[in-house]
Amino acid sequence: MARFSKSGGKMRVFGILLFLGLFVVGAGTGFAGTITTFTGGTATVTTSLGPNPFCAGGGDPNCTAAVAGYIANAINDLPTGSQTGNFGTDPTAYNIFTAVNPVDNLVTNYPSWRGTADPVGTFANQEGSRLFFGLVIVSSTPFSLSQLSYVVSSTDGPSPGYPTGDAFGVSGAFSSLSVYDAAHVGYVTGNPTPIESGSATQLINELIYIGVSPAWNGADPKYTGSDSTKLSAAISDVDNLNGGANYNIQICYSLTNQFGTGTSFASGACGTETMTPGINSQELGSPEPGTSGLLGFGLACMLVISRRLAKRLRS
Repeated sequence: MARFSKSGGKMRVFGILLFLGLFVVGAGTGFAGTITTFTGGTATVTTSLGPNPFCAGGGDPNCTAAVAGYIANAINDLPTGSQTGNFGTDPTAYNIFTAVNPVDNLVTNYPSWRGTADPVGTFANQEGSRLFFGLVIVSSTPFSLSQLSYVVSSTDGPSPGYPTGDAFGVSGAFSSLSVYDAAHVGYVTGNPTPIESGSATQLINELIYIGVSPAWNGADPKYTGSDSTKLSAAISDVDNLNGGANYNIQICYSLTNQFGTGTSFASGACGTETMTPGINSQELGSPEPGTSGLLGFGLACMLVISRRLAKRLRS
C-alpha cells in the first residue's frame, strides 16, 4: 500500500459512454464501483473506509487485528462488490460508502476513531480511519503490479498550507522493488492459489488491491496539547478545508504497457468520493427509486462480464 498520509466514484449512475476503440467506461457507481473496460479486461475502483494501517507499527494487538481483518474482508469482497459487517460497530468491516464526512478520513499517531479521541472497546488504540480506493483488474493478457501507477487529486479550494487547494493531491507508482502481499493479491489463469509474496514483476491475470488511501494528517506537529485538543484542531481544519462546503477526492489508476503485452490503460480507471462535512458517512444501500432506472442494462452487463471473466481466469 502506498505510504502517505496527505491526503471513489459518485454512487449514482449518470450513464454509460461507449467508445468503439479501446475503452468502454461506466460513468458512475450505483451498486459497487466504477467499472472501466479495456482491451481484454476490466478495472473496477470501489471506495471504502478502513482503519489506519500504520497504527499496526506500534504492535498493539487490537490495532493489528483490526487492520488484518479489514484487509482480509476487502480482498474477499472487492471482486464481487459485496460487503461484510458494519463499520459503525466493527473496524474490520468492509463497507462501500457513497458520501463521507471528512472527519472519517483523518488519521493520527495517538488513539482516535472517527472524531473521538481515546476510544474504548472495539475501537481502542485505533489511530483514525481513512478512505481506501480499492482496485480490481482482470485481464486475459498478463500484466503485473509493477506496471501500476496512480494520481490523486481533490477539488478543495485554497486553505492554510495549500494556497492552490488540492490538499490531497499526490501521485505514485509501483516498481520492480514492490512486492505482492496480503493487501496486493494476484492470480494467474488456471491457478486458484493467490500470489501474496515475491516481486511485483510477476505476471498475473487478476489483481486485487485494497487501494491507495489519501487521508488528512492529524499527526502533524502543528497540532499540540492533549489528544482531545489535537484532534479537535485537526477536525476543524479538515471540516473547513473547502470553506465548509463539499469537495471531491478522486483517484485515477494507470497501467503501463511495460512488457509489450498490449495490456494497458492510461488514467482510465478512476473513482471519486464526495466529502460532505457534518453528515453521517453514508454506506451503500439499495438505490433510490429514481436512480434504479438509471442503472441500465449496459452497466449490469459490464458487472456480469467482469465477474465472469474473473471466475473464468481463476478456473
